[in-house]
Amino acid sequence: MAERAVAKFHGKRWPLVTVPALAAIGVVAGAALAQKPPEAFVVVPARDAVIDFVHRNGGSGAKEMIETMGSGVAIADFDNDGLPDIFFVNGAAVPSLKKESASFSNRLYRNVGGFRFVDVTERAGLAGSGYGMGVAVGDYNNDGFEDLYVTGFGHNQLFRNRGDGTFEDVTSRAGVGGGGWSTSAAFVDYDRDGFLDLAVARYVRYTVGTGPYCGDKSRGWRSYCLPDQFLPSSLVLYHNNGDGTFSDTTEKAGLGGVKVNGLGIRILDVDGDGWPDIVVASDRTQNLLFHNVHGRFEEIGTTAGLGYSNDGVARAGMGIDAADVDGDGRPDIAIANFESEGTALLMNQGGLSFRDEAGSRGLLEPTFPFVGFGLRFFDFDNDGMPDLMVANGHVLDDIARYRHDMTWAQPVLLLHNNQGKFVPAPVHGADGQPLRLVGRGLATGDLTNSGRVDVVITQNDGPPILLRNRGGQGNHSILLRIIGTRSNRDGFGTRVAATIDGRIWTSEVTASGSYLSSSDPRVLIGMGPSRQVQNLKLNWPSGIRQEIRGLEAGYLYTIRERQGVTRPEAAKKLNP
Repeated sequence: MAERAVAKFHGKRWPLVTVPALAAIGVVAGAALAQKPPEAFVVVPARDAVIDFVHRNGGSGAKEMIETMGSGVAIADFDNDGLPDIFFVNGAAVPSLKKESASFSNRLYRNVGGFRFVDVTERAGLAGSGYGMGVAVGDYNNDGFEDLYVTGFGHNQLFRNRGDGTFEDVTSRAGVGGGGWSTSAAFVDYDRDGFLDLAVARYVRYTVGTGPYCGDKSRGWRSYCLPDQFLPSSLVLYHNNGDGTFSDTTEKAGLGGVKVNGLGIRILDVDGDGWPDIVVASDRTQNLLFHNVHGRFEEIGTTAGLGYSNDGVARAGMGIDAADVDGDGRPDIAIANFESEGTALLMNQGGLSFRDEAGSRGLLEPTFPFVGFGLRFFDFDNDGMPDLMVANGHVLDDIARYRHDMTWAQPVLLLHNNQGKFVPAPVHGADGQPLRLVGRGLATGDLTNSGRVDVVITQNDGPPILLRNRGGQGNHSILLRIIGTRSNRDGFGTRVAATIDGRIWTSEVTASGSYLSSSDPRVLIGMGPSRQVQNLKLNWPSGIRQEIRGLEAGYLYTIRERQGVTRPEAAKKLNP
């Protein structure tokens, strides 16, 4: 059994793993990252991508809790030119909570190709106000242009995409300003009426300047507090009325009865009944599973086996995502947790039942020493199996005072899926050392239309990290742009099943997941050595079913509900 120790900070005793114990499980100082498969990602310096964004947490010295939580990032094609753009959320000066200078501005960067970007924030009108946290992307008015919902401390903002490169703040008119401390959010058509609604996770009830002194007061070591010091909050659910306004249906839809420290949110159809469910990762309170029963939700997280750890403990969940890890056609769930907890891997047993198999599937040991935030399932080498990346970084910038073996910056973890079991893969910085950062938000997307998934990670109080995927190991892929007509235009909630050489690959269309972030909603299907998807089936939220045969590898296809796929001669060739 691994040697354990107990450290004390924040007035609490914490079971922690010592350096010798970590060495015993082979994950100290990124040692596990030296294994195969070969490295796929290259760090692109922000200056080379012409991105000069730096997240500022507005640190006041008073260790206000909002300062350490970081902010999110979104990857989406906001101008419909075929290339995904990048939007970053920023903090604000504390305690004023106003964006008093350009250094605190949200930033939108237009993708101009070749992994280069242009700052278009000023023209777009997206600087924002207040202390920003997360971002959700979706076409809420079905006009063909992606809109932005930015969450924050105190209030949220909805920006309508005018389609001419500019955005309009429609928060007041739409009625989605919220309140309290909002974190991750997601667009979801929960009643399947063809319009995207909004689900918003909220953290603790917090007021700047009134929190307790946390840390070691006798030594004058003031540190950020844990959420236990504060009361939890409920989610907020906004129903899209179809006329540009929303109604708060939190209570009516059954989401208001449970209060947790919500941080991550993921939309997925857990049981395949065609109705999108909502899963919430929470920090030291139980995780939630809101099962959708024809537009009204029942919270079943504990009975489903994902509310707590296997030994009945509420872990510190941050980021969350879902994918079919083992190819059985059912979505499985990963939740990033605090140090000494490890990332949970909740395997879908069917019948609304999950079981944490992180240990037996190789995910527990590599993630155990670190504090995980953003995480995403994606197929980095296009072998047809979803891999997992976790952005780590401690919440205490002074953690080394309490634990000499721990640092604020921590390694980025890439876990390669080898037939349902995970093997650490290397991610190195420009210096050749394991890439370490104070990771928070993480979003994925094919930024160059190469048929490979790239990654953008935000840091707390620092610049972002851009990871360009140069791998693929010679495997093939296709990229799908999904457009709804009777369903919501983004096609969120559409189930996609591809048959490739007799194997069935499944996924759902969404931009939700990770931590405070939103990813490219296009569907990338890794095909391994195969050059054709023999059969592609789509189950749309409207109930319409489509079947498409014989899609050749190496193309970006557009699929419209009821209208079919672009003909091969009209499809866009990927640029590997």
